Order: sequence, then structure tokens, then C-alpha cells
Amino acid sequence: GINHWTAMVTVPERMVFADTIRIRWIIFGLNGIEIVTFLIYFGWLLNRGRKEGERRRKKLAQTLYMLRVQRTLFNSYEDTSQIRSALCQVADAVTAEQTFLAEIQKDRIKGFYCYGKGGKGAEQTERAVREMTLQALLPHTLRRLSEGINILINETDRKSIPASDREMLERAGISSLMMVPVLDREMHLKGILGALDLQTRWEDCILLECVARNFLLALDSVASYHIIREMGSTDALTGLKNRNSYQMRLDE
Repeated sequence: GINHWTAMVTVPERMVFADTIRIRWIIFGLNGIEIVTFLIYFGWLLNRGRKEGERRRKKLAQTLYMLRVQRTLFNSYEDTSQIRSALCQVADAVTAEQTFLAEIQKDRIKGFYCYGKGGKGAEQTERAVREMTLQALLPHTLRRLSEGINILINETDRKSIPASDREMLERAGISSLMMVPVLDREMHLKGILGALDLQTRWEDCILLECVARNFLLALDSVASYHIIREMGSTDALTGLKNRNSYQMRLDE
């Protein structure tokens, strides 16, 4: 009870903080993983935003393109040259040298509208289209179109098609083509909307599909306009010109 002894035990720092150092490296590692994960997530958000912006931009451009075509075709029943103007807009959209609209009736071309940028004239393009549709370029072309199947052949795809089809393409002077059916409500083939000699490689035919309905309405409007005009100037019983026709002639 006289001497108060004190015992002091010392432990090396590396032993005391051994677990602390290990935990510190674990925390550093977790922080590194968190930073890398955040950077990846941030990059993913930027990429997603860019893709979403690009998708919206394409959607807006497609909508404006559809509205321009629809506005151009509005008075096509009075002036069928508006159909050719609309085909010009389609050619610009799909970067095609020629575009055409073939009106089909009983597997035959009833009417034909064409627009061409290059040296090909309308007659040459129409001859090539007639050869494609009526002489079976690509086996059962009309049947496939009647079933709502689009036809798309890029210039780089020509090696994968049959030799006979490739030979017919070369004979028609066509490097690439895109064709979509113009179907009515009963899914009957009323026409073919197509583009020839494409400058861009396309993966689908959406730019033609989205305006096919507008061209169908234009064809129906032209046919209805001629029927109504004929009814207004011709007597249904005798087939002779009626009083309206006489009055118009008299005024002239």
C-alpha cells in the first residue's frame, strides 16, 4: 500500500491500426467504384439524351415532311401536276434520282406519275417500272406488294439477290430501289409508290410508308373529281351532253 505501481504496455502503431488501414483501402476502393459508376451513368444519360434528341428531331422532320406532301397533294384533283411536285419532295427525302406513283387496276398500270432528277426521262422510268411490276422483277412482286410487303434493295444488297433479278435490274438501269404498296381500306392494291437509284443506304421504307396514304387519297380524289365532273356535264340516261355542258360551251 506504499508503492503505487503502474504498468504501461505499448503496442506498435502498425498493429493498432492494421484493421483501420485495411478499412481505409476498402473505403477508397468503394469511392473509386462509386466515381466510376457515376461517370458511366452520367455518360449513359448524355448518350440517352442525345439519342432521344436525335429521335425527336427525326420524328419532327418526318412529320413536317408528311405535312408538306399532304399540303402539296391537297388540290391534286384539279391539277395532277401536284402529284409530281409531291414526288419531288419524296425524292429529296429519300435521296432518290427518280420517284414514281403507279396506279394499279387488275394487275395493270392504269395511271403513272413520275419525277426524275437525273438524265432519265419519265418514259424511260415508266418503262422500267412496267418491266418491274408486270414482268416480275423480283419473283411475285405484285403478290408481295398486295400482301403489304415492302421491297427494298440497296446497291450493296444486289449480290444477295438472285442472278436473274440482278440481271433485270441492270437491264432496267436501276442500281437500287424502294417500293411500298398503296393499299385501300379493304387492303386491295391501288398503287405502288417507289423510289429508284437511292443515294443513301436505308434500313426500312418508313419515309415512303408514311406518305402512301396521302397518295391514295390523291388518287381517289382525282378519280372522284373526274366522275363528278362527268356526271355534271353528261346525261346519265342518254350519254349526251346536258344543259350544264351546253351552258359552259355557250359562255365560251
